[in-house]
Amino acid sequence: METNSVDKIDYDKRPVVSIIIPARNEENVIRKTVLNCLAQTYDKIEVLIVCHNCSDNTYEQAKYPDKRVRAFELKTEEAGKGIALNFGVDNSNGDYILVLDSDGRLDKDFVTNSLPLFTDGCAAVQGNIDASNREYNLLSRLLALEGDLFSFPFMAVRSFLNRRTPLGGTGFIIKKDILVNAGKFSNSLIDDFELSFRLYKQGYEIVFAPLSRVSDEKPPIIEIMMKQRARWLKGHIDLLRHRMAEPTDVIGVIYWLSPVFSTCGLISVGVASFAVIFYLFFGYYPYVFAHVPFVTWLVLMASINALYLTLLRYKKEVNNLRNAGYSLFLTPFSTYWYVVLVKSFFVKSWSNTKTIHGFEAPSKNTN
Repeated sequence: METNSVDKIDYDKRPVVSIIIPARNEENVIRKTVLNCLAQTYDKIEVLIVCHNCSDNTYEQAKYPDKRVRAFELKTEEAGKGIALNFGVDNSNGDYILVLDSDGRLDKDFVTNSLPLFTDGCAAVQGNIDASNREYNLLSRLLALEGDLFSFPFMAVRSFLNRRTPLGGTGFIIKKDILVNAGKFSNSLIDDFELSFRLYKQGYEIVFAPLSRVSDEKPPIIEIMMKQRARWLKGHIDLLRHRMAEPTDVIGVIYWLSPVFSTCGLISVGVASFAVIFYLFFGYYPYVFAHVPFVTWLVLMASINALYLTLLRYKKEVNNLRNAGYSLFLTPFSTYWYVVLVKSFFVKSWSNTKTIHGFEAPSKNTN
């Protein structure tokens, strides 16, 4: 009898985790996301869905007959994910806040695996972001592979070196008291990036949890992909005016200044392209410019692709011949960021770059 009493006390002392889902016109996916949250093995949770400026049936679909689920209909003049998140934080009862996008899918042990990673000085735990619609079409496969070979290694290395993993916008848990004391979420286009560096400056750590997996949809349509990534890049550009990273944080500085490096890359491509076009018309180059010898370039490309193949070996879901072939196209595919850079200067707000979700069923069509 005493054992049962102790077990009951231990159970009651477990912290409450508030899962906050900001949603705008997500009637296609929100019910599945809510049901997915309720399947967590850690059951001391509440699920708050903030239906922000919706013009469809998101609010109706978000409501579910479970006492742990609360749906809110929020109307504001200003758009932005940060507004919805802060509303959710203000109405939450949890000790921890789990941020999940409306298309997110948590592994059932996500919370169970994440909470033990909170130690002294740790403000947040970022989960391992995977693709839920990897096999939808060629574009979704390439974007998923891009995450496998770029985002995952970056998160892992950053966490290993200095426990400063950047928050990924979805699938992360943060201590509520630290979040509130830090000023909660900003309404910038990349609130996760901005909050990450704010926490770093206050001396907090963010760790990466590779076993806590969250899946989201990769845009399977080029137009949607361009809008999404243009918003991300515009958010980075907006924050260039602020000192985001400390001078001693070398990786953080590189991450913060990535739009500058992208701009320099675009300018160099433009300079070289103009010279080639000029040569085709007039038979000579208008100026002399330095270039990488072909053999050096070939060795560099071979080394990059060897690295890709090595990284693929560490993820059994993608360690196959087909993905090895796709990885060979990632370098030329990544030049789409130059187009994104140009488009980013035309991004005005969240409202005109909303990512459409609901592309989960496999398709034989490719882009």
